[in-house]
Amino acid sequence: MRSFNAIAVVSVLATYVSALPTLSFGFGAGNGCLTKHTAHELVNNFIKLTNGDAFNEDLARALITEDVVDTSGSVASIINSGNTGPVPLLGPTLANRTEFIAANSAQATTPYQPLNIYWTCDVVTFRFVIPFEPQPVLGITILETVPAPKGCRFPFQIKQVFGELNSFAFLVDLGVYEPIDPPPPPPQK
Repeated sequence: MRSFNAIAVVSVLATYVSALPTLSFGFGAGNGCLTKHTAHELVNNFIKLTNGDAFNEDLARALITEDVVDTSGSVASIINSGNTGPVPLLGPTLANRTEFIAANSAQATTPYQPLNIYWTCDVVTFRFVIPFEPQPVLGITILETVPAPKGCRFPFQIKQVFGELNSFAFLVDLGVYEPIDPPPPPPQK
């Protein structure tokens, strides 16, 4: 009787577990989820779109949705050069693909170097460095994706972008602020 109960419990649990949705934690579970290849492809192509000389409008139209929203308090700070306007810190920096294309096609070359790439079923997060002088700029970007429409050259498109970077280091590199020379020693523990 005990073995029958054990078999019944195991079969009920197996049925329950098989009905749960598949989760992907960066290992490319498939089934309509991002894979390692698609996550890395998204990051590399996104970097091309934000890198001045490498910008390609056809790539932008294929990679991002028409209603993409790009939000970055640090980019707003750079645009505002440390002031309070004209771009609000808590609102979208770019509100659609047209704005994204206009802003990024005019951007100077920015040599982003990805440091780490993490992904789930529909989100890619990557850390990066921009090796400017005198201050390297570190940042993080989160790309929320949706399945691409039929006929698109990519399986996923970027619908939402959240990006932050060390805007003060960026403004120092642009010459807006002077760095402290020499830099202060690190705090003691």
